[in-house]
Amino acid sequence: MHLSIIIPAYNEEEIICATLRTVSEYFSGKGREFEILLVDDGSQDRTASAAGELESILPALRVLRLARNFGKGRAVLEGLRAARGQWCLYLDADSATPVSEFAAFEPYLESHDVIFGSRRLPGAVISLRQPPLRRILGRAYHWFIRRFYLDGISDAACGFKCFNQRARQAFLSRCRLSRWVFDVELLTIAQRQGLRTKELPIRWTDRKESRLCLRKDWFVTLAELARLRWNLWRGRYDAFGEPPGKSIMGRSNAPGE
Repeated sequence: MHLSIIIPAYNEEEIICATLRTVSEYFSGKGREFEILLVDDGSQDRTASAAGELESILPALRVLRLARNFGKGRAVLEGLRAARGQWCLYLDADSATPVSEFAAFEPYLESHDVIFGSRRLPGAVISLRQPPLRRILGRAYHWFIRRFYLDGISDAACGFKCFNQRARQAFLSRCRLSRWVFDVELLTIAQRQGLRTKELPIRWTDRKESRLCLRKDWFVTLAELARLRWNLWRGRYDAFGEPPGKSIMGRSNAPGE
């Protein structure tokens, strides 16, 4: 199988069917075998059942359900564990980045291990911007990430990333974060493992229904950044750390470890 598309979702009942149909239609026209893995992250609405009703209509679709809400990072990792494709692409359920942006990634599939989108590189198109407060906080966050974690990367948090089997194994064996800092952890591992990365400008639209809540998620984010720094200090992401293949998903305490 050429490609596994992983879509983590939490309480996305209103939009998930449209997203799944769009993704299926786009890749059906590519002429290569693919699968879509919708990972329901313990939704409290009908996200899982609505997606499940499409499984008989969209043959490439599989719906995975988590017992409770663990966070985006855990949902993506569950998708990676189940994925069968040579390449894995994960994207946000709200389609903030259109799936058609994958076309810009394709020329780099053979020469790179990790390809990811950026809203901050020259050439990126932002069709609807975030409110002023979120933009200010976003700039501060990205400056902090570049200063203390990922030098040379403009946008670690964009939820549109693609990687091959080599990167997949590195992520499964070393990822430890479950929520909003998960994307930063992925790219930290990629750098520490010497993976070949490529950052590309993408089109992006702010979605008003974003699940990030500034009032409560800032503490979780700070805690995960501290945990990421601790893991870096302990060498848990380095090439001489835990051997590839030792997936954290088998541990009962994996989320937020």
